[in-house]
Amino acid sequence: MMSWHQAGSCACPATQPHLALPLLVFIVVSYRVCLFSFKLPPTAHSLRILGAMAGNWGGWYARFKSSQGLDSSLLNESYLEQLEHIEASRNETDHIGPRERHGAMREILELPSETKNLRPKAEKIEAQLRGADIQLLRAEEPKSPELQRTVAMLDDRSFTSERPRGNRGPLNAHQLYKLLKKRRFRDKPRTNQEQSNPAPTQHSADSSLTSVQNVEGQTEEVEPDAERRLICINDLDRWTICALLGTASYHEVDVLRRALYHHITFKASIDTKPSPCGLPIYQLAFHLPYYAWRSSSRPHENHRRDSDAQPLRQSLDVSFLNPENPLKAYLHPAHISCVITGPDHRRWSAYTFIDTYFDSDSDPDSDSARDSVQYIEQLRRNDDYIVYFDPFTRGFTDADRPVWDPMDFFLLVLRIRLDQIHLEWTQIKDRLQESFENHESVQAPNHRPSNSNHAPIHGKKDTLEWVGNAMKILRPLSECLSQTVQASNRFWNGSLAEIKRNSESTNNNVSGLFPDIGTTLEELEKLDQDLRKMVEWYRDISIGSTSKRASMALSKASFRVRRHRKNS
Repeated sequence: MMSWHQAGSCACPATQPHLALPLLVFIVVSYRVCLFSFKLPPTAHSLRILGAMAGNWGGWYARFKSSQGLDSSLLNESYLEQLEHIEASRNETDHIGPRERHGAMREILELPSETKNLRPKAEKIEAQLRGADIQLLRAEEPKSPELQRTVAMLDDRSFTSERPRGNRGPLNAHQLYKLLKKRRFRDKPRTNQEQSNPAPTQHSADSSLTSVQNVEGQTEEVEPDAERRLICINDLDRWTICALLGTASYHEVDVLRRALYHHITFKASIDTKPSPCGLPIYQLAFHLPYYAWRSSSRPHENHRRDSDAQPLRQSLDVSFLNPENPLKAYLHPAHISCVITGPDHRRWSAYTFIDTYFDSDSDPDSDSARDSVQYIEQLRRNDDYIVYFDPFTRGFTDADRPVWDPMDFFLLVLRIRLDQIHLEWTQIKDRLQESFENHESVQAPNHRPSNSNHAPIHGKKDTLEWVGNAMKILRPLSECLSQTVQASNRFWNGSLAEIKRNSESTNNNVSGLFPDIGTTLEELEKLDQDLRKMVEWYRDISIGSTSKRASMALSKASFRVRRHRKNS
């Protein structure tokens, strides 16, 4: 019987050593053929490597601290265009008509990964893409008003020169697509002259060109490589999704698709792990759903639509909680997604998707306006010096003093965004508490919270109706916050615990963020408990009121029966 042993991540017949070299050659060649065939299901080889790394943060992330050997030119190539080229060639040879073509964009959405059933997730993204046409993004000028809305910012810069590329935004979807279509990396290796260029000063950092020597030895000005890429998008819609999927390389598609799905479907998640598709790359991601309480004379329009042609985020009218206020009050569902991915710590991309539709008419100087790309641009224009503020951090940090390590950057952005949603949830809890306390005396004294000091207020609303409306608000709020707290606890006890252990002796920048993150997560958990108590309290009131009415009805029916018997 043949015995087997593991050599690296390949299984070789121990009893037939003469087969080891041919088998190894076959595996390497097969892997490279798979890699460059443009349709790249994850190989067993790569999955075994990733499976071994996934269980240990220190193990898998440490690998990305050094180069993974991924040719940078592969990151220049749009996977969509590769599929379109293959499809066009197949159609020419097989004489396939337009109606029989599968569609390159759909093929991207159903790209194989470790997920068994991708179709439901692909359908969610497809619903958001409905009506978008990549050809309109490829046109010289934007032909649709939607394409002219400024919604994005882009920061591309090189580790070597630290200089950013030009035209960072605000950008519309058409401009974003054109900039992302540019080659991220030069085909030729860096010259000695470029390697020796000193880091620029604060005043020279705005230069988008760097000097290199071409093949003939002549000096020319070119844009720096986009080794560190940041893409920030407000109110992700069909055109910005199309721009991202239409320019992403194969190695980024799976991570990007996951981020789009979580953002569109209002999911909570915080995770750090290697990606299972293609060559090993890492993904650091958080997705934070929340609600924002805003007062306005009319509801804010959300132009994005779901698969049922309904607004992607459906706001809740909560004006009944404070009827004395002349302005209407709304709870707006909102979501923040951030994902960082790359083959190593010197070549990575970061995406952030931020809902801002409910703050379109906010005071430009208010905290709620900080996520608007127009706000970031206004900060730059109002400053006496040309300073670019980082939209990932809500403008709290200078983009020209970048954080270069992807994990450092991820944890910094996570801390700031957790603080943001903590403030939003605190405001909601305070507004609800105030409104509930104003109505609590309608209930029997034994139903009042122990901390209530309010005098009785009778006859304001029908108790059961008011409580029913309150429950319709409390349930989705509590479910949303609980989902975030559960995801945060899994991250804190899993990935983040490993990050802490591996960074205590090597990286003081990361270690300094842990206490703030931990404190905010504790506060979010307390808010979650407060909302749960509100749900339980009003559910008890609802059940008690219903039972009382049923008891009264039963008593009346019994009285009528007794009277009928007496009369008969």
